[in-house]
Amino acid sequence: MAGLCRRTEFLMIGTMLRLKTQYQGPNDWVLGIQSTATSQSFGMNIQNGTTFSVAIDWGDGSAIEVFSTTGIKTHVYATIGAYSIRMTCTGGCNMAIASTRPGLVVSTSAIPRTFSAGGGTPFNSTFLQCSSLANVPEDVFWYAGSTITSNSFNQTFKGCSSLNNISEKLFQKATSLTETAFTSTFHQCTGLTSIPADLFRYNTGMTTQSFPNTFFGCTGLTTIPTDLFRYNTGVTSIAFYSTFRDCTGLTSIPADIFRYNTGMTTTAFSATFMGCTGLNGYAVQADLLRYNILMSGTSTASNMFSGVTLNTVAYSNLLISLNTYLTASSLGFGGGSSKYDSSATTARAALVARSWSIVDGGAA
Repeated sequence: MAGLCRRTEFLMIGTMLRLKTQYQGPNDWVLGIQSTATSQSFGMNIQNGTTFSVAIDWGDGSAIEVFSTTGIKTHVYATIGAYSIRMTCTGGCNMAIASTRPGLVVSTSAIPRTFSAGGGTPFNSTFLQCSSLANVPEDVFWYAGSTITSNSFNQTFKGCSSLNNISEKLFQKATSLTETAFTSTFHQCTGLTSIPADLFRYNTGMTTQSFPNTFFGCTGLTTIPTDLFRYNTGVTSIAFYSTFRDCTGLTSIPADIFRYNTGMTTTAFSATFMGCTGLNGYAVQADLLRYNILMSGTSTASNMFSGVTLNTVAYSNLLISLNTYLTASSLGFGGGSSKYDSSATTARAALVARSWSIVDGGAA
C-alpha cells in the first residue's frame, strides 16, 4: 500500500510539473519554411533587445548559429525542400521574420516569452508579408503575458494573404494593452473571410490609436460581428481610422457595432469604410453613430464612406439621426457619393449651420 501511495504521489508531482511547464510556455520558437529554389536565402530579424543570446538551428544540418546583436540574420538553403527552423533565446529580445523572402514561411509554433521581452515594440511585423502562412496556433502570442502594454501587434500579419482562420483566443492574454495597438494587424489579409466576435474581448484597457487600418484591404470579409468592439469601451482618438477601408467584399454593417465606444473623440471614424464598394446600395442603419456623442474635429468622420453610394432612404435617415443625437459643432462627415432625399433636407441644413463639413452626392 505504501508503495502504491508513493507511486501516486510521484504521478501527481509529475503532472503538476508538466502543467507548470505548459503554463510557462515553450522554450523554442519553431518555424516551418518551404524553399522554392536552390541557393535561396531566408532571414530572421532581431529587432531590439539589450543583453540576449539567440541560437538558430536553420534545420538543414548546418551548424547552429548564435547571435547577440540586433539586425537581420540570413541563411542560404542549398536545395529546394521543407525545413524546420528552431530558435531559442536567453535574456530577451523582439524578433520577426525578416523581409528576406517571408513568403517561404508556412507554419509557426507559439512564441516563447523571451522573444517578446526586448522592450520597444513586441510582435510588430512578426509575420509581415508571410503570404504562405494559412494558420497560426491560438496560443502563438500567449506567453508574453502582461509585458505587452503599448505599440504592439502593429503590422503583425500584414500581407499574409493566405491567412484564412484566426482564433477568438488569439489576443486573449494581452490584457494590459493600452494604446497604439492593432495598427494594420491584418492589413491585406485577403484570404480572411470571417472575424471571431471575441477577438478583442480581453483587450479592455485600450485608449488611443486602437484599431487604425486593422482590417484594411481584407477583401474576403463579407460581414462584421456585432460585438467585435463591445468590450473596448475606453477607446478615444484615432479609434477606427480606416479600420475596414477597401474591404470590398463587405456587404453589411451591424447596427450596434459602435454602440459601446461612447468615449471617442477626434479622428474616430475617418475613412472607416472608405472604398467598401460592396456597400453600394446598402441600407445603413440610421443610428450607426447615435451613441458616439463626444466626437469632435473636422476629421472625426471625414471620408467615412468615401467611394461608397449608400441607399438613399437609409442615408437620409442617417443624416437625420446625426442631427438629432450629435449636438457638437464643426464636425466632418464623409457620406461618399450617397444622396439624400427631401426628408433629410432640413437635418442636413441644420448640420451645415453648425459648421459641419459634409461631403456626399447631394440631393437625390
